[in-house]
Amino acid sequence: IEEALQKAIEDGTSYDLELPFITAKGNARWIRAIGRPESSDGKVTRLYGVMQDITEQKQAADELQKQKDWLEVTLSSIGDAVIATDTSDEVLFIDAVAEALTGWKSADAMGRNLNEVFYTINERTLQPDESPVQRVLRERDVAGLAHHTTLFSKDGLRRTIADKRSANCRNRRSRTGRHPRISQHDRL
Repeated sequence: IEEALQKAIEDGTSYDLELPFITAKGNARWIRAIGRPESSDGKVTRLYGVMQDITEQKQAADELQKQKDWLEVTLSSIGDAVIATDTSDEVLFIDAVAEALTGWKSADAMGRNLNEVFYTINERTLQPDESPVQRVLRERDVAGLAHHTTLFSKDGLRRTIADKRSANCRNRRSRTGRHPRISQHDRL
């Protein structure tokens, strides 16, 4: 903070910092320090600032990141393809197996509509399948694809697939949707 204060005084640079801080009693805290210099005739004449204890926010953010990392490791370690969405069909997570089957890299799939990333048709009717997320939400239960379902990958490959879905339908307003597991079955 001393460096930020010095720059503010010398050349009028504002600052907004989050810093670890040790109190007079030796307690570790996190603070947010904001400073705005006021100048007159090219010279800093005043410095307005505030310091805020943000320890609880930092701890909550750290805990949330740990949970996110744990969940990602757990989902990534499942042997089947996993795509997680919110209740609006927005892709929130896609694992490496699903990337290989769909042709979509995780970074490209995030935020896209599931029907774009996971485009399937019924082999017999040649009609696009209903959104699996919306079906699970409507039926409030595990729902499977038709027995004759084809997945079209981003790179144009067609794969016959079978799946099993799980759903968390407790709160329709939550961002947790259903988490399809897809496994590839080659035709002979």
